[in-house]
Amino acid sequence: MPPVQLIIGCGYLGARVAANLVRQGMNVNATTRSKKRWPGLRSLGIAPILFDIAERGLGERFPDVPACDELEVFFMLPPSAVKPALEPASGYDVLLSWLGGLPTRRAILVSSTSVYGSSSGAVVSAETIAKPADARGQIVAEIEQRWLATGPEFKVCRLAGLY
Repeated sequence: MPPVQLIIGCGYLGARVAANLVRQGMNVNATTRSKKRWPGLRSLGIAPILFDIAERGLGERFPDVPACDELEVFFMLPPSAVKPALEPASGYDVLLSWLGGLPTRRAILVSSTSVYGSSSGAVVSAETIAKPADARGQIVAEIEQRWLATGPEFKVCRLAGLY
């Protein structure tokens, strides 16, 4: 049985990833902050879940994913969640703790090249050392480090030009 797919943050990019996984025959569950998006997600074969990582008092309310032997997670870090994600006892820390206890086979954080700061036109790669030039880049770099520290199956993918 293929692993259950969980897209956390099924906005512009997340919906495309989810639709591609559905076309591959995967069981795809995706979080969104608005029930208004549910009909569109369902029409793509995606099971929607109401969830907002920046919500205060997240507590024990996690995305309700089907029981499975293996889970693959794609976390689309939206710019609006960057600052709230690092507040004390934030949804981000609670989410990481929850994910770390699941049968997670692979967990990808879709991040940003903002962690590189100004490269002065030079080519950057996965081997380029992160040197954030502003507060947002520093926050994203810290989010990445906390994600990676959750376990060996937690990886980061930095995409450029998304937002």
